[in-house]
Amino acid sequence: MSQNVEIAQRVYVATASLLEKAAAGGDISDAHEYWELFDPDVVLVEIAEFPDAATYRGLEQMRRWLQGYLDIFDKISIEPQEFVPVGDRVVVSTHQRFRSKVGIEVEQEITQVLQFRDDKVIYATGYRDRSNALKAAGLAG
Repeated sequence: MSQNVEIAQRVYVATASLLEKAAAGGDISDAHEYWELFDPDVVLVEIAEFPDAATYRGLEQMRRWLQGYLDIFDKISIEPQEFVPVGDRVVVSTHQRFRSKVGIEVEQEITQVLQFRDDKVIYATGYRDRSNALKAAGLAG
């Protein structure tokens, strides 16, 4: 297994821990096992099809982006299904579930692309269509 796949797997384990902490009322800024996996200058690009999709640069903007989700949803689950290494990237198929604070539930399949440098995530984005994610990572869909 590639080093980047191992780090990507740690990202999803740490994400689950961070989401549990947030659901229990904890401060996500204290989830050091999560934040240490990201480069201080990480770039997070939201899924283009999402309303008001934006790009976030650095850990502080990433924290604000994540807090925005936590302000809307009281339950978030992101389950990785497959990890595909492609050079300095890992393509991760995920099944995601959200429940808003007003009770609306959403399920979706999102394929995320994580890029690494020096054992840290430097770039992250997602795609609704897995073949688009594979193409973006340099593979045929």
